[in-house]
Amino acid sequence: MPENIRQKILTKIRCAIEKNKATLTTKPIGYDEKISELIKTIKSTKSQNDENKIIKNYNAERELSSYIFQINKQSRVHAMDFLKDIQYID
Repeated sequence: MPENIRQKILTKIRCAIEKNKATLTTKPIGYDEKISELIKTIKSTKSQNDENKIIKNYNAERELSSYIFQINKQSRVHAMDFLKDIQYID
C-alpha cells in the first residue's frame, strides 16, 4: 500500500477515534453492577441441592449470558457505525 494512502487512512481513523472517544470507551450504565450482581448470585447458588437455588442459579446464568450477548450486539453496532464514519471523513 502506498505510504500516502496509508497515512490518509490512519488520519481518518485518528479523527474518527477522537470524534467518537466517549462512545468507544464508555460502558453501558449499570454494566458493572449488573455483571457483579449476577456473578454473585451464580456463586452463591452453585453446587446447591435445593431445587429453588438450582433454578435461581440456572436463571442467573441465562440472564448473564443474555446480557453479555446483548452488550456484544450493541458493541458490534457501534463498531459498524464507527467504520461507516471513517469511510465518509475527508
